[in-house]
Amino acid sequence: MNTRSRPTITVITVTLNDREGLTKTLSSVQAQVGGGYEHWVIDGGSTDGSREVLADYVASSPGARFVSEPDRGIFDAMNKGIDRSTGELLVFLNSGDCFTDPGVLDFVSQEWARGDWEWGYGAVRYVAEHGEVISGSLQSPFRRRRLHLGFRFAPWPATYLSRDLLRRVGGFDDRFGFAADQELAIRAAAVAEPVTWVRFMADFLLGGVHSQSSFLARERLWHRMRVHNGVPVLGSRAVDLAAAFSIACFRELRRRGAAFAGRGRR
Repeated sequence: MNTRSRPTITVITVTLNDREGLTKTLSSVQAQVGGGYEHWVIDGGSTDGSREVLADYVASSPGARFVSEPDRGIFDAMNKGIDRSTGELLVFLNSGDCFTDPGVLDFVSQEWARGDWEWGYGAVRYVAEHGEVISGSLQSPFRRRRLHLGFRFAPWPATYLSRDLLRRVGGFDDRFGFAADQELAIRAAAVAEPVTWVRFMADFLLGGVHSQSSFLARERLWHRMRVHNGVPVLGSRAVDLAAAFSIACFRELRRRGAAFAGRGRR
């Protein structure tokens, strides 16, 4: 087994006018023990007092830095974080999200030192606004084709990528909207298969554009990603589009079935 030095991990946080969520995230990062890290916060020009919170945080936290300026959206801001980072590993813990426990970065640091992986991810818990745990997700074992089809996904707050891998595959492509993180995962998986850890590593705050999109819009987006990355179903753009509509119909029928079953239990 290869051995490497323990890495510096760059934690990148993107925020805009979310002082309360940002404060939770900053506290979660400060609570980490045993792992060397730097923390870049990319603020989109907040006017709700977030910049004052960040100024105090940076003053009391060695290795913490922030920039506050307008951006083109969340993935443009995340790319800014990549450009400013210096760590060997990067993780994106955006405003409102938290590490599940204080030992997460130390765990990843140890795994990096005794492994030869280039990226990997653990499990996430989904939490409501006030911190109640609603459910969890373990996307293991990794299956590349299921990632292509959107049946599996890289849980981004629990996903760690090496700087070298990001140099090779590039950052987030915001042409793919809310799924730009999964499009980057598809590119990363084409270069190296991720390791997966059966461990809760991040608490993801529910809400946002992911939960607001229709099944059809989602599957058309995944169709575009597959075609763009040269992995359409059966090697055919037309077959892939038909598959996308079929998957959207399947998801909608399953949703309606679950809703009907729920009414029947009341």
